[in-house]
Amino acid sequence: MIFWKLTKFPTKKSDVFKFNGVSRWTVRRVLNSSTDRTFHNDPNKSETRGRKRKWTEDDIDAVEDLFEKEGFEGERLQPSEIPAAAGVPDVHPSTTRRSLRIRKYNKRLAHIVEFIDERYAKRRKKWSEDTIYKRPLPECWDVIYFSDEVHFGYDDERQAYIYRKPGTRYEPYSLQEKKSPTKKDEKKLHAWAAVGIGYKSDLVFYEITSNNNGKMTQKVYEEQILEKHIRPLLNEGRTFILEEEDGDSGHGPGPKNRVRRWKEKHGLPNIQRAQIAAPLKAWRQTRRSRLQQSFYCGKRV
Repeated sequence: MIFWKLTKFPTKKSDVFKFNGVSRWTVRRVLNSSTDRTFHNDPNKSETRGRKRKWTEDDIDAVEDLFEKEGFEGERLQPSEIPAAAGVPDVHPSTTRRSLRIRKYNKRLAHIVEFIDERYAKRRKKWSEDTIYKRPLPECWDVIYFSDEVHFGYDDERQAYIYRKPGTRYEPYSLQEKKSPTKKDEKKLHAWAAVGIGYKSDLVFYEITSNNNGKMTQKVYEEQILEKHIRPLLNEGRTFILEEEDGDSGHGPGPKNRVRRWKEKHGLPNIQRAQIAAPLKAWRQTRRSRLQQSFYCGKRV
């Protein structure tokens, strides 16, 4: 208006821009600076575009409270069961999944652990309390080496991925034959290992000729494990306590046997039937998980 009064001639918008010395893009940016469309990335402004979400943040909080209160039983609920259990508006299962994904909740495989009965749990607690009293500091565990055996078989157990045309799934040339081996023909590997703070042994493979299940015998334990792998450590001057997690008879837990005599002769103290969670088993689970992720090209498990 001021520009028209000064010029008294018909004008264009471009003339107004030139008169004020600004570009038209700057003018548009200033005029639109207070509109809702410019606030969609502002964390202090609420989103005004699109349809309102069916679940509010309070509803998602209620579902999280359900998971924390019910634990595993709450987390295993199906998306269609969650709204009623949490007392929130009933929505489509896809909406439930999308809403929980905002808080990084996704359905994943549950890790299976061994069931522990009440009596065994009390023994574990008592052992842990006594042990933490004897070794209260982290450096007290430098002399503890945890050992255990592992048994596993190998086979092409997974379904194969093949190139085929649609509709040829049941053609003879597209079928994968699977025949499980008998117990007699099934090949298994048996290995022993020990870990400690700053120490990790090699994975020692051994053979048991007297049985097919890989159960450790005192003869094999003394000749293939203690003599070949533990004695060199003792000769180096290492001082440590060998913790044998499963308390197997092959480790010589009794008062008089060849393994016990070997340990007494070489000054090797050991702990039998420890009631703590096995570090080697946890380490194996971690390694197996990483191998699976690598095999599946980074897919989460």
